[in-house]
Amino acid sequence: MNFFKETKNQSRNPLGIIAIFISLIYGFAALLLNSSLEKITLAERWVLIIFIVLFPIIILITFYILVTKYHGNLYAP
Repeated sequence: MNFFKETKNQSRNPLGIIAIFISLIYGFAALLLNSSLEKITLAERWVLIIFIVLFPIIILITFYILVTKYHGNLYAP
């Protein structure tokens, strides 16, 4: 229940909404990799592993650009 309370608080500003969206994508990718490990081929595993490794780095770079260049638009109304 604490997770839902925190997401309600985060959904009040644009950065919180972006963070919730990113958490869901990353969680779904990890869940997919874990649940279908025996069913997917080696090439498909590598694609998911590379996504799980590179996704946070890409998000970090994107957040850095958003915060440094568009910081005025990221506050709650």
